[in-house]
Amino acid sequence: MKQLITAIVIALLAVIFALQNAVPVKVTLFLWDFNLSLALLIVLLLIMGILAALLVVSKIIWNKNSQIKSLQRTIKNDTAAKK
Repeated sequence: MKQLITAIVIALLAVIFALQNAVPVKVTLFLWDFNLSLALLIVLLLIMGILAALLVVSKIIWNKNSQIKSLQRTIKNDTAAKK
């Protein structure tokens, strides 16, 4: 029930945000011109930022997991050599 209420509040805030920022803005990207609502532009940039952060974090996690597996193999080999 708590999750449903949270989802409804977030959806309501998103609708209010979109209605208050419905002004069209002109975006120029290289040779292309786009007319988007300000709310849509902000949401798209937010999603792009989240995806960029996920890429960076996933690389760090991948490296840490590789390091952990390597250290676990080293520990296993050392304990097997001592027996």
